[in-house]
Amino acid sequence: MSSVNMPQTQAPGSNQFGQGTNSSQGSNPYVNANKRDIGGVFNANIDLFRDPDTGNVTQEQLREIANRPMTGRVAEDNMTMLANEVLRRPELNSKLVPKSEWEPPKADEKNKDLPVGGKGDGLQRQRVENSDKGTGQANPFAGNSDAQLADYALAAFSSLADKDGAITHDSLTSVASGERSDGKPASKAEINLANALLEKGTFFNQLDKGDGTLDGRITRDALDKVSNPHDYMSELQLVENFDNLFSTFLRPDERFVSTDDIREAAGERPTTRVFSDEAKALAKALLKHPDLIRRMDSAATDDGKVDGLIGTSDLTNLKSSLSKPSE
Repeated sequence: MSSVNMPQTQAPGSNQFGQGTNSSQGSNPYVNANKRDIGGVFNANIDLFRDPDTGNVTQEQLREIANRPMTGRVAEDNMTMLANEVLRRPELNSKLVPKSEWEPPKADEKNKDLPVGGKGDGLQRQRVENSDKGTGQANPFAGNSDAQLADYALAAFSSLADKDGAITHDSLTSVASGERSDGKPASKAEINLANALLEKGTFFNQLDKGDGTLDGRITRDALDKVSNPHDYMSELQLVENFDNLFSTFLRPDERFVSTDDIREAAGERPTTRVFSDEAKALAKALLKHPDLIRRMDSAATDDGKVDGLIGTSDLTNLKSSLSKPSE
């Protein structure tokens, strides 16, 4: 089964669900997709990435699509997120866009006087953080949650990090001004992502503290903890979170959640239901703990019988058991 919900291709002016609305930006359907799925969606919508004058697929057109603001129109926003995902994957980018059509992004005139890789003062940082303001184009990362930003930063870690292998304020400032720490030009998607991270100073500090030390350096592990928080939870925390989201996993008119319901939420079984991002992440984390799922299933029975069904009484009993101090 494909790991991407393939968006429908649309003819200009077609009326698809979500178009013309003010709905908020959904989660990126491509961030965990494999290369084949992304390539399939790209090729199905390839005309969108062609230069209108030459008819060729170009990096310039790809970057133009990636830099569009989110509109709330589902099909259009899906293509914006697709373009950003292609730009974040150089190998895939080189396969989808002919090398003859590659060109370095043009440096923003407003950023030419900014230091690259060096420490800037508050005014210089403000210039970088506001580099897209006044152009009429919003930063496509501006509305992302902390977990989504961490996910994107993980995917682009080598582009955002300094030569020592950590993301710092200086390395982000360098990327935001148009040049990566390795001297290569930053893509528009990388520039936007760096600006989004710089603008969230509190989030930067949270990531900085992620490895237990406030030293101005962000590691992959710190990003992973924010991107995949359920992977770092205790058994008790996982059960408590499942209890809080219990109704999300329930089918209509059912009192019990089955293990198949958890697999549906995790994307391991086909489903017609819509699960929240939090429910999906929790389901994936739970499936990494099959013994915990078995105990969730059998916690309410004296004989520990497993029937594939989890009820609220199961969770109450298991939470009580897990809360007891170990002897």
